[in-house]
Amino acid sequence: MRVIQALTLGAALLATTAAASFAGDADVVKYRQKNMEIMGAHMNSIAAIVKGDVTNKDQLEAHAKGLSAAAVMAPGAFKTQAQTSESTAKPDVWADWAKVEAGFESLRTKADALAVAAAAGDQAAIGAAVGDIGKSCKSCHDNFRVKK
Repeated sequence: MRVIQALTLGAALLATTAAASFAGDADVVKYRQKNMEIMGAHMNSIAAIVKGDVTNKDQLEAHAKGLSAAAVMAPGAFKTQAQTSESTAKPDVWADWAKVEAGFESLRTKADALAVAAAAGDQAAIGAAVGDIGKSCKSCHDNFRVKK
């Protein structure tokens, strides 16, 4: 009888641990996605300003700094390997972690350059920085994101 109780208790603990792990993965993925949405929102605002769709040029520097801050936080959002059906991160993120970290650092540097250019009102440098940021985003998405 004790063996059956022990096995039952063990199975219950295993099921509870698996459920907690899955809930943890879902939370990690959601957090990661929210961080990427923040970056996307800054990029969309930057693009709207640069294209002249809105007249908020005075906010370009702030969006660039926000993008830079998000790029600093992004590796932490990806550090824990977690996958759910909602995740678009490829397993390559964790297999080639150094490249992922370098990509976020490059994005941060390029966003900082955009902030400097925006503060100076240097239109040529702004255009170049926005182009560099776009290339940086595309590179990571091409290498580390599943297209859904």
